[in-house]
Amino acid sequence: MAMFNMKFRSSDGKTQSKGLSSVLWLPYAFIISGALNVGLISTFVYWSAKEPVHNEQLYDYKNVADNKQQQVEVDYHSNDEAFGLFYIMTFDQLIAQLSNDQMIEDGYAYRDLALAYLVAYHDFNLDKALSGFPVQKRHVIIGSSAEGESHSADVTVFPGLYPEQFQAIAHYAKTERWPLTSKGLFLKLKEHSIQEDPTLSATFYLTPEFLAVEALFNRAPIKVERSVLLDVVCDGDWQMLADFLQEQRLSLDLSHGRRRGFLLDYIVRESSSAARMMLNTDGEYVVRKLDDTQSLSVMRLLGDKDETSEQFVVDLLTSPRSDAVWDEAARKLYSWDGEAPPDKGLHMKALEKFVPQDMINEKVAGLPSQSQPKCDDKNYVVQSGDNLWKIARNFGVSIGDIKNASNLEVDVIHPGMKLKIPVSGL
Repeated sequence: MAMFNMKFRSSDGKTQSKGLSSVLWLPYAFIISGALNVGLISTFVYWSAKEPVHNEQLYDYKNVADNKQQQVEVDYHSNDEAFGLFYIMTFDQLIAQLSNDQMIEDGYAYRDLALAYLVAYHDFNLDKALSGFPVQKRHVIIGSSAEGESHSADVTVFPGLYPEQFQAIAHYAKTERWPLTSKGLFLKLKEHSIQEDPTLSATFYLTPEFLAVEALFNRAPIKVERSVLLDVVCDGDWQMLADFLQEQRLSLDLSHGRRRGFLLDYIVRESSSAARMMLNTDGEYVVRKLDDTQSLSVMRLLGDKDETSEQFVVDLLTSPRSDAVWDEAARKLYSWDGEAPPDKGLHMKALEKFVPQDMINEKVAGLPSQSQPKCDDKNYVVQSGDNLWKIARNFGVSIGDIKNASNLEVDVIHPGMKLKIPVSGL
């Protein structure tokens, strides 16, 4: 390498020379050092900013014990194992899984099985979430194990959905106050009081099941409030409501008989709301047409006394019913009055206490009075127009007592027949 020299004069006047390299080496060193530092810093920033690649997928789910959000690392390899995870997840946690497209097996990703679990066990309204867009359906049996327990389920999966559809489903779930099917709304109503969130009942009013019931009661003699009708519906189970909708779709029966039959179905299920509504909408029918078993059921379901329920019980007390109906009516009246019923003569004493005299004369013709028929040696001769109910009322005894004393097996009597009247009635 050629050496470049330069000459300069010293202080003593002599000419001297030095190599160029010995003069310029320091600036070059600074330049090289700076370049190295820049390279090292750039390399450090690049590797620090670069996101590491993991084979495992991270999921967000809440701790079941303390309900706190946390990150856990999972790596399941089968549908069964994924279902085991979904078993302990809440509704919101399952919704979060709708963005997870990691594949498991049989062509399904986590989001596919999460959606299947939402529909099967959380009554998620997929049809409404997709605005009625038709979807494919496949039924699969999935067995899983979660927290030491084994679970097996026949669920419906929905293959072929696009990522945009999963996004739409998640958006609907997050923005809709009650993103549930009719069944899901019904079960929520069974769990919670309507007063807790009026939007729940307002949403249920729009379901086809409730609208079918409302259409039936729109033809009732009196106006029935939605809230009252909802009380009746919630006293039953979901299958009753689903079956009713199916029947109405086939027959569209809006008759009075269908309405009465609907209420009787709920009365059998011990719905006090149905019993009270039937008195309000079909009071005369209840008194005259229901058999003794049904009448007893209605009376036992009545709660606090009101004008309608009291009139119903009094009507039964003064009607030609069985001893069981009379006794139950008398006990109900005494109970409303806050008194203990008498041990003997229950029916007659209840009539005297709770039924006005003019009503007794009108409905219970021939009660003991000055015109009371006379017995000849404990016998009574049946007159034209008599029946066992009338004769029993006349002498203050029960129909059963007369039948037992007279050895009657049936309730049919005819004029001229001799009946024995128990001593207690003389």
